[in-house]
Amino acid sequence: EDPKTLQAMHTLAICLAQMKRLLEAQQFFQRCLEVKERTFGVDHRSTFASMNCLALVLDENKRHSEAEPIHRRCVEMASKIFGPENEHTLAAETNLALCLCSLSRSEEALPLARHSLEVKERT
Repeated sequence: EDPKTLQAMHTLAICLAQMKRLLEAQQFFQRCLEVKERTFGVDHRSTFASMNCLALVLDENKRHSEAEPIHRRCVEMASKIFGPENEHTLAAETNLALCLCSLSRSEEALPLARHSLEVKERT
């Protein structure tokens, strides 16, 4: 699809999420993600943006088990696209940590949260 159409779809999904119309937002983010993966590839910053938003909408809708693997992929993508200590990567790690906490897996979340803090204190 056309990049302008994809951007419009992504923006619509963000608006729907802000209105708490989470199922609709999820569907648009999922559709955006699928098209962006085909159009731009799986390791593109625009693909990352839609994947990250999809995971956050799933979290917002208390669907943490579904969100977790997407958050993990976001961390991998962000590290590859932006670098391991970039703010986008750290935000993705923080999102994964919060998701893990919501799944009562705080011990697993702790190293991610610590890493993010250490990097932010250094930079």
